[in-house]
Amino acid sequence: MRVMVLAVGVAIGAQAHAARPADPSMAASHAKPMRLWYQSPAADSVQGWLDQSLPLGNGYFGVNVFGGVARERLQITENSLVDTPTDGIGGLNNFAEVALEFPHAAPQDYSRDLDLDTGTAHVCYRDGGVVFTREYFTSYPDRVMAIRLVASRPGALDFTLRPKAPYLTPFRRTE
Repeated sequence: MRVMVLAVGVAIGAQAHAARPADPSMAASHAKPMRLWYQSPAADSVQGWLDQSLPLGNGYFGVNVFGGVARERLQITENSLVDTPTDGIGGLNNFAEVALEFPHAAPQDYSRDLDLDTGTAHVCYRDGGVVFTREYFTSYPDRVMAIRLVASRPGALDFTLRPKAPYLTPFRRTE
């Protein structure tokens, strides 16, 4: 089994948090795990971001996980990138858009979830006889978002990482 771990940290001091109960005994206090579960990826659109993506973080540093198969979109915000309110409108801006592109075209047995007890998101599917699993979490003390990529067959893990910094677009420059 091949495992790859990616970590995304923010050098300007962004902090993320995996939702862990203050008292570990509280996690086991309810019989059923608390989770959001889906059988398809979130739409790669504003509506998909609002209603379907899986949010991780603590409001200071956050990431929305879309769970795409051929293209995973990770939308990252960080609270120092706030627009100055004009006409009462302002808010957080994207710190980064990160895409993970995979050569997977015919997924089967797809699932994605957000475990509310641990603050961990998962994507799992089968493609070409290989089971691919992705696990995402954020850590407040470590100031990092981590992704664990797993393929059930050695050598099957293949992807391209494409980061983008949307706040550097020409319409934001004031030169």
